[in-house]
Amino acid sequence: MECSYLNESIKVILVVPGAVKSNIANNVAGYDLSPDSLFRRFTQIVQERIATSQGPRAKTAEGFSQHVVSQVLKPNPPEYMTLGGFSTVFAIAQWMPRFLVRWGMWRIWNRPNQP
Repeated sequence: MECSYLNESIKVILVVPGAVKSNIANNVAGYDLSPDSLFRRFTQIVQERIATSQGPRAKTAEGFSQHVVSQVLKPNPPEYMTLGGFSTVFAIAQWMPRFLVRWGMWRIWNRPNQP
């Protein structure tokens, strides 16, 4: 971002993707970490989260990339873009206090009874 102050022809755009359909859910099936991994107990949670992002509200990867490219190539591109499934939630969350966003995410994704 500092470069944009040095040269006004440099444009910086923050792209915050919502749910976008991809092959990530297909590739994560059957994936497992080694038994001594510190992160192994989170594998199922991560896989569930990935599956959620591939739902019916997810934007196709092609549609997502076409929209981003069309916006980036404009003479005055936006500084912030969020698109994809649930992107309205992310757009609202950017203006909320961080502690409230973290608390909400914790309530949604916390699984206290996981092994």
